[in-house]
Amino acid sequence: MDGFHPYLEQREDRLFILSSGHWTGFDTLVEITNANTVRLNRPAEDLVFDNK
Repeated sequence: MDGFHPYLEQREDRLFILSSGHWTGFDTLVEITNANTVRLNRPAEDLVFDNK
């Protein structure tokens, strides 16, 4: 899991957060805990992915 977050950062995937009304990178929404648990810090229904 050590390289997963840097991988997400370099991909530059963009999302719109409906509840806050702003764009962000996917890497800012992913949390890695206990070295093996990956989760989103926002509900999926609150996110709109930018189709490049």
